[in-house]
Amino acid sequence: MPFFLRKNIAMKKINLLLTFLFYTLVSHAQNTGSTCFNPLPLIPGLTTSFLLPPAGNALISAPNNNYGCLISPNDSIQTESPFWQYIKVDSAGLIDLEIIYSVTGFSYILYGPFNDYNDMLGSCGMLGSPSAPIVDCMTNASDLNVVLNPTQPGQHYLILVTNSYGWNTLISLNVDSSSTGSLDTTLQKHFHNLSGKVFYDQNLNGIKDANEYSINSPLSQVNISPISNFGNTTYTQVNLSNDFHYHHYSNTAVNYTIDHPIPPIFSHSTASTFMVTLDSVNNHSDTLDFGIYPNTTAASANLQHVNPWTAMHCIYGGQLFVEIQNTGTSEFTTTNMRLELDTNANFNMAYYIKNLVSSSLLADSIVDNNVYFTLDNLNLFQTQFVGYKLLLDTTVVANDTLTFVAHYSGTDGSGITTIVSDTSNVVVSCSYDPNNKLVFPNGKQGPAEVLPTDALTYVVNFQNTGNAEAVNVRISDSISSHLDLSTLSVLGKSHDMHYLINQNSNVVTFYFNGIHLPDSSNSPIGSKGFVKFKIKPYPALVPHTEIVNNANIYFDYNAPILTNNTFNIIDCYNTPNPNINHVNGFLQVLDNNDYTYQWYFNDTLIVGENSAELLVDKNGIYTVIIIDQYNCEATATYQIDYLSLPANEKDEMFIFPNPFNDLIEVVATDQSHLEIVVMDELGKIIIEFSPIDVQNYLIDTQMLSKGMYFIKITDQLGNSIIKKMVKN
Repeated sequence: MPFFLRKNIAMKKINLLLTFLFYTLVSHAQNTGSTCFNPLPLIPGLTTSFLLPPAGNALISAPNNNYGCLISPNDSIQTESPFWQYIKVDSAGLIDLEIIYSVTGFSYILYGPFNDYNDMLGSCGMLGSPSAPIVDCMTNASDLNVVLNPTQPGQHYLILVTNSYGWNTLISLNVDSSSTGSLDTTLQKHFHNLSGKVFYDQNLNGIKDANEYSINSPLSQVNISPISNFGNTTYTQVNLSNDFHYHHYSNTAVNYTIDHPIPPIFSHSTASTFMVTLDSVNNHSDTLDFGIYPNTTAASANLQHVNPWTAMHCIYGGQLFVEIQNTGTSEFTTTNMRLELDTNANFNMAYYIKNLVSSSLLADSIVDNNVYFTLDNLNLFQTQFVGYKLLLDTTVVANDTLTFVAHYSGTDGSGITTIVSDTSNVVVSCSYDPNNKLVFPNGKQGPAEVLPTDALTYVVNFQNTGNAEAVNVRISDSISSHLDLSTLSVLGKSHDMHYLINQNSNVVTFYFNGIHLPDSSNSPIGSKGFVKFKIKPYPALVPHTEIVNNANIYFDYNAPILTNNTFNIIDCYNTPNPNINHVNGFLQVLDNNDYTYQWYFNDTLIVGENSAELLVDKNGIYTVIIIDQYNCEATATYQIDYLSLPANEKDEMFIFPNPFNDLIEVVATDQSHLEIVVMDELGKIIIEFSPIDVQNYLIDTQMLSKGMYFIKITDQLGNSIIKKMVKN
């Protein structure tokens, strides 16, 4: 039996070799043969994604399987959205294996080793027995971390993962470089990959040009068949670039049909169906692009509230999100929104979310419980999100229902106005009164931001609201895995007690034995108690790590009372520190650490400019927002006010042809002493002439390869003009 060792969470690695988007966990039906699972291989270095089934799908399992820690106290199996995977050993030795799930709520069990694939499949009905032993098992986990030693070539290990919350998650596989054994990656050739995009083809040329955009709407849905060639598993992904990907595991060649159905008000500028054959040699096709365009004019929009990421709290308030989608064939050029708030709610602030970037949204006016906004144009196929934060009146209590209505009005270029509305009924959450859990510091409109060096102080309050005294009270406090249990210290308590720490489950249990707590009807004050303690986060936590805690309170043998969740989040304590330099007509961010960039000109988004370098072609204020790998951002600005030649001189400057072949001609009427520089797309100087006094000048470009170039011409006063040129 292999030896395994669970590592301390503080020692987790971050050099992940495989990351794939788990859109949801796929359910597997029981086969009619000898196996009760259809596992997919988990392969280092392969990016895949999975399509979520409806939440709550039950696992069909063999009755004699032992599911270890997945068995709940009532003997049911915790198998929401079950997913089976396996790994195959390639070379013998120690394998340091880590699979990380980005959110909590996951449970898993690991079986093995099995001699080969058939031995693994034949273990149905014997999982957990000596012939198919349990290697590791954990509920509500954040990762799977074991050391397998020893291992032999060809051995298989089986993993069952279940998702009790149905949340989307990232899954990352890492085999540490210290491992002396390795996993099999040759199974990758059996993964067939189909990818492409659905885009708005404005010029109907069947090609996605630079100024055209991919579509992220129901119109981007494609149908791919066959839907299954290995067990009953298929999975797809639409990523942040609105591209679609389809991954299919097959040991044989497969003929695929990729079809893109659209409503009759649209037409294709490309083929509407593709047919490709993939096998282990030719296993990918990545040019399956569908271009569409409207063939009629129709104004239509959709408006709906989408689920907020936190509940509406009686003290902290909350935030709601409105999704606005252009579902017609016309651009809305005049757009407005009115929020009709519940009379027990007060408007705090609003913001846009566009292209994964949020920006503040100022209200035009607030009249009674109505908040009015002017919104940006809503382009064809575009979706916008508006978030609005709220504070609640002190009269609001738990389980109150508040009503919010959003109204959207959009007018297209022909003067047709479309009006849509959506109502959201929100149930208010509040602490379990009088049993609750508090955290300090706390936030007023959401989780309080803290540093990894900040200690958090927790208070658990309890009260006996029964009809007899409680002899014993026990608090089972679930401590976040991001908090260091070795730093816990008790600051106060209402009665004598002692506590025990379970390092494996991250649970601290406070025992108030023999407390004889009276009931609230006989002693309203004496029926209350509390415990107060502080604890520090791990110092290596990265920004935006969420710290969530709650507690169960037991009065004698009664069922536990679950407190509210407390929330904190690690602040951006180390943001980018960029500087901008102006070199050869380019603005360059000097602090270039593989960040994400977005440039703006005079506070207007420059579409498609997402690199650390920007060609400047006009005077004004340039701003770049830099976002690091933890989604922490910083802003830098640079003002250009000397870029072009005087208007009367620039009008007499000609550079042609564009595109060019072997010669570029510069015609500069009434100009002399001109410096001419030819640069490549990275700003490197390729050709330089300084100065020249002729009005017509030919530049020999035969030695230049095909591509994009920039020509900069500077007069004797230092005025410059830059032009982008393309060589055929």
